[in-house]
Amino acid sequence: MGIGALVIGLEFLSTGTQDGGAGQTAPAVVVLILAALAGGGAVRWMQRRRRPLFDLSTFRIRTFRVSNTGGFILRTAISSAQFLLPLLFQDGYGWDPLRSGLLGGDLYCLCADARGDSGSADFCAVGG
Repeated sequence: MGIGALVIGLEFLSTGTQDGGAGQTAPAVVVLILAALAGGGAVRWMQRRRRPLFDLSTFRIRTFRVSNTGGFILRTAISSAQFLLPLLFQDGYGWDPLRSGLLGGDLYCLCADARGDSGSADFCAVGG
């Protein structure tokens, strides 16, 4: 529920800024507060259970916490590049969708190769 409310609240914020900054700011704040409360309640509930869905005590280990935080940031950057760069090529540089999509396909192959994803590498060898 917390993640769903977070997504809805961020959507309200983004549509509010597109409309000139007015309109959906108040509902967005309410939904984001609801998301924070639901997320905090879920964390508190998982900390109090003997066998929770996610064992959050593992994040007390410094190396585990640092490696997961860094890995999350890296995976987010690599995965979002495949979606954001074609938008940059279309909106920023004025390229047509075909040209930006073809370059986006090449970027997909590069990202798949960087991750070591062998199934995607087969696609890139055949399709690209």
